Amino acid sequence: TEDQLFVGSAAHEIVKIEEIRFTEKAIEMLLLFTTGENAYSGTLHKPGSDFAFFLRDSKGNKYELLAQMGWEGNDDKEFGSFSIPADTEQHVVLYFQPSSDPQSVSNFSLLEGECEENCWNFYDIRLKDK
Repeated sequence: TEDQLFVGSAAHEIVKIEEIRFTEKAIEMLLLFTTGENAYSGTLHKPGSDFAFFLRDSKGNKYELLAQMGWEGNDDKEFGSFSIPADTEQHVVLYFQPSSDPQSVSNFSLLEGECEENCWNFYDIRLKDK
């Protein structure tokens, strides 16, 4: 849960990581988008694309994006561009490849593929109970 996470650096203040769960099928990351007086528009790129999110752990292992839930984009499986209305909270779950040894994972970075501007990158995500 959020009180068990520490995020060293986040690229956008409206996007917050609330929870990370390890299951047999995926690493699940719960994001919360909170808009203020202005709507927020963004693009969530589908798995396999150059700009798709991935996780990288402190040992260099890469976990590819598999699916998402909560983003209502205009592309396949609701990836793509989406606008979150002003004064709104929107939860989005990202599903990544599972870890073969979740007990050994204590640190991640969430990276938006080959993105260089306006990226939703998060660095040094530490799981405090590990």
